[in-house]
Amino acid sequence: MLPVLTIIIPCYNEAENVPYVFPAIIQFCEKYHFQLIAVDDGSRDETLEELKKLPSDNFQIFCHSLNRGYGAAIKTGIRNCQTPYCITIDADGQHDLSDIASLMGAMHQERADLVVGNRQGMGSSSFRNLGKFLILTFTKAFFKLPIRDLNSGMKLYKTAIVRSLIHWTPNGMAFSDVVTLIHFQLRYKIIERNINIQPRARGSSTINWRTAVYTISEIAFLVVNIIPFKFFSFLSLFFFVSGAVWGVPFMLMGRGITVGSALFFLTALIIFLQGVMIELLVRLKYQNYIYPNDEL
Repeated sequence: MLPVLTIIIPCYNEAENVPYVFPAIIQFCEKYHFQLIAVDDGSRDETLEELKKLPSDNFQIFCHSLNRGYGAAIKTGIRNCQTPYCITIDADGQHDLSDIASLMGAMHQERADLVVGNRQGMGSSSFRNLGKFLILTFTKAFFKLPIRDLNSGMKLYKTAIVRSLIHWTPNGMAFSDVVTLIHFQLRYKIIERNINIQPRARGSSTINWRTAVYTISEIAFLVVNIIPFKFFSFLSLFFFVSGAVWGVPFMLMGRGITVGSALFFLTALIIFLQGVMIELLVRLKYQNYIYPNDEL
């Protein structure tokens, strides 16, 4: 029986969790004939040594000599995946393995290309949930995305599709958000299903406010590279309205258009035209994208 699914787990400084989390995952993979890939992302503790102590059947370990980032670790796993489907989970034991079957069932039933596991706000502090809300709000200003848990670490992919997209994704924590947006922009079907979240086994998360700022910057970069006309239109409108607010009082006094308002209007026009040109270039870029065979 050929395996159909690979579980990909990025690991960074998870030496405390490996002996407690991975044995159950290995048993789960043996039971259902799944493959398992762990990627040590240049950990500074004994993560790699602990991984090497585990049984090696249906289990591959890859190692980055230096820390490259969460997204880079997932990319390494995806590039080395040999099964039609792959799913990412975290190394801290928070994800419930029983949810994998429900995500797989939903993918087949809905004929989806990506299934996002919605954590329903569980497993995160109020501060982190606020950061997620801000990221989602910023994203939905540009994308009509039907997803509530954009940066969930538990996502089920069709391997051929996600492998064709990862060269457009960042190496850091923003990978989870950006890979979802690229699926959406290229008209792949995305669905979301609720999942269970367990308390973190050991250690503490490395996610902080800097992660949220970085993620928003990566999404902004993606917006400019995927839907630049919308982005530049918003920016152009801002300068146009600023020029109007600045200039209307002077016009009502009969003093005509001031130098300041004229500068705002000119800036708005230049940004608008720049958006048009970049939009044309981006459309040419994505017209060359070849859709993988997704008859799965």
